Amino acid sequence: MDEKVRKIGSPEGLLFELALTEDEQHERGLAWGSARLLLGGEAVWTDDDTTSELNPIMWTWVDLLEFLARIWPWLLLEESYPIPVSPLHPGYLQREAERRWEDMPDPDIEREEESVQRFLMRHDLAAGLKGLFLPSVILMRAGKYFLCHSSAGGQTLTRPRTEVVDTLGAVGDHIAGFVRGSGHPRGEAAVAEWDRRSERLVDTAVSIRSGLTDESRRVLQQSERDEEFWEFRPDEPERDTEIFAAARMTAGVVSHVRQRELLDLIRGMPRRPTPDLDADSRDLCRELPADAKAHDQGYFAAAWLRERLGYDANVPVDPQLVIERYDVGIGRIELTGCAIEAIAAWGPNHGPEVVLNSWAEARPAHAHGARTTLAHELCHLLLDRNGMLPVGETLGGNTLEFPEKRARAFAAEFLLPRETAAARVRKASTVVTAIREMVHDFNVSEELVAWQVRNSSARQTLGEEDLSEVESRTRARVSSDT
Repeated sequence: MDEKVRKIGSPEGLLFELALTEDEQHERGLAWGSARLLLGGEAVWTDDDTTSELNPIMWTWVDLLEFLARIWPWLLLEESYPIPVSPLHPGYLQREAERRWEDMPDPDIEREEESVQRFLMRHDLAAGLKGLFLPSVILMRAGKYFLCHSSAGGQTLTRPRTEVVDTLGAVGDHIAGFVRGSGHPRGEAAVAEWDRRSERLVDTAVSIRSGLTDESRRVLQQSERDEEFWEFRPDEPERDTEIFAAARMTAGVVSHVRQRELLDLIRGMPRRPTPDLDADSRDLCRELPADAKAHDQGYFAAAWLRERLGYDANVPVDPQLVIERYDVGIGRIELTGCAIEAIAAWGPNHGPEVVLNSWAEARPAHAHGARTTLAHELCHLLLDRNGMLPVGETLGGNTLEFPEKRARAFAAEFLLPRETAAARVRKASTVVTAIREMVHDFNVSEELVAWQVRNSSARQTLGEEDLSEVESRTRARVSSDT
């Protein structure tokens, strides 16, 4: 007996169309049937062997149930990549990894290749269907959202975490309900594994959430229990904590001794009420163009905040005063020889508080660098506490690239609006004079000024010599970096 097509999910996000069947032609207990998978309204899983590319696939969907049951903890909890790269979205992981491997020894490449493939096998739904070659659909949690990437059209959607988890859970429940009681050994085993997914979630939460090996956790925790050290609650295994976030964002970046120091620093941060920040954050997130690129969102947010605070585009602004006005704590710690520029917490237990690295060679130890770093963190405070970074961020650590790219653009635009830079260049006798004046007047670095000029409307009017002066003051980074 065939069932009618069952639609599970959201038309704007993941949408499964399943029609399972039970007849003499198909072995009972393997959930045979037809299915399509759509992402953002576009079909990504269809039958290529038929005349219509929109026809569903006939397959045994117990494959998908087995896959979801096996990788459920990683789908729900894993938020960091297996190697130190920062792709804009998970679909770019392989590309960024191959760039990293260009100058690495073969043994290191082989080790990292295995880690990347294991990661993709945990997050690519297509990896769960045995014997079928389908376009990748890679799902990765990002705070309160999921990044959903399809290789079919190269699209990446950002969807609410609850929506994606509810969709996958409903699909698993639907297939399990069809198979349950069939008596088929494989089908019953898949149902049993699916039924114990919540138990496995608790068992694996600390390992996945921290992003650390068992040995690394033992060194860090010493004799402390998980509940005490990580502030972990077994009754809420999906809940992130500031301690978990700081650990996975600094994994492989700092030593265990330094990592413990940073985690203890966060543990000592008090929880602070920030009603004004919360109100401005809600208003800004409502108005933010959701489908815009990361740097465009950063530019928009910077202009919005300047207007909200009453700062004219020609007036310099002090990000430290703005952060303090929002009742957010600012601290400093000397992290000698450390790549971390700042560490921040703003989750349910600690903060909001931002701590800058005051080591003499770190960027925040100098006036321009401190202002840029604080402006960067201000963006996260406004846009990411209810988004991709709900508990904290580590600048210089393993942080998702989209919010970082947005924060870099925000920091530059907030400190020196691009069109203000363009107007100054047009009025000055030379572009070098304009840059020097803006460095002085806005208390920013030459590099930041140069990037803002380069990204402004003035770039099209610059001659070859002037453009060369601007380019010489920028580093080889993407155009929205500052």
